[in-house]
Amino acid sequence: MSSGGKLTSSTRIFKHYRLRKRRINKRKNKLISLEKARANKPNISFNTIVKPKKIGIHVFKNYGGLAEIFKFID
Repeated sequence: MSSGGKLTSSTRIFKHYRLRKRRINKRKNKLISLEKARANKPNISFNTIVKPKKIGIHVFKNYGGLAEIFKFID
């Protein structure tokens, strides 16, 4: 970077090169057909969802740390 805060030409070229490499790598992921995607869908049963005992914001005033709170998070 130059003293004025502007990018030098070599820095711009390098950043553009990195951006191009990232975009090329994204294209390597092949798309699958809709039929294959539907056959590979997750098996989720919405009948097994349990309602929380208490909803809303929870305030813990005196606790021994996050490890203690994690016991109560379901």
